[in-house]
Amino acid sequence: PLATHLLPPMAACHLRRLGVAPAAVCRRLRFSCLPDSRLLCRRSAASAAANPAPDALWWPEQSFTFEPAWETSSLPSQMTGFANMFETFFVLREARKLVVGGQTFESVDGFNNRFMERFLTFHAEVEAAQRRLPAVAGPGRPAAPLTAQDLARSRGRLDVAATGARAAWSRERPQGAKMWQMTPHSCQVVQARRAEHHDRSWLQVTTRLVAEEIWTASRGKTEQDFRVREHFVVFELPRAKSGVAQDFRIAEIRVDAPPVATDAKSQ
Repeated sequence: PLATHLLPPMAACHLRRLGVAPAAVCRRLRFSCLPDSRLLCRRSAASAAANPAPDALWWPEQSFTFEPAWETSSLPSQMTGFANMFETFFVLREARKLVVGGQTFESVDGFNNRFMERFLTFHAEVEAAQRRLPAVAGPGRPAAPLTAQDLARSRGRLDVAATGARAAWSRERPQGAKMWQMTPHSCQVVQARRAEHHDRSWLQVTTRLVAEEIWTASRGKTEQDFRVREHFVVFELPRAKSGVAQDFRIAEIRVDAPPVATDAKSQ
């Protein structure tokens, strides 16, 4: 039986004609040619690391916003308004079935509250990463070099925000601020779309989010500065069901959104 597994029938027959026992040849082949099982396991592990499963690449570093709401349209708003309303309704209905806790959303307010919670989590992560970074250069003080651990912390979790959105919001931190706090005031869904990027399907919801920022200018000062601004914030969610509870992540941020009246005129 061993010969039939390791040698073709014609080869075994030829060996018998030469007076060589096929079993002996197979035993030699078995111990000299076949790789050790531990080696096979190591090779399989290395192959899995080089080509991870789709779930391991669930959150790509970058994102792509489909039909950005901040771009002007050549069509009048009377033509695009109803289409946007219906498409947004159906996309939110699908997202309600996929997002963790979505069954408790009784209206669009459930989405708006979730978006503000996610943006608050995102800001806290960005601020924590920025405060852990070495101090910047100053008079008589050279800048400390960034370590690999510092860079890893600044990247943050990909299930919270894409790299581009994180970098855009990090640049909004007031220069020299000791601390930077943010409180969302309101959130309004502008549009929702189905999108494709990185060979995956996504649900993207664009919002206008109003947030108040408070910061202390520098150490030794007790006065606080503040500002209230409105931003375009795009949240996205994978459409495929992975069996794991999923939540929205921030895909893109466009700070200082223009007033709504300006948007209506541009459309």
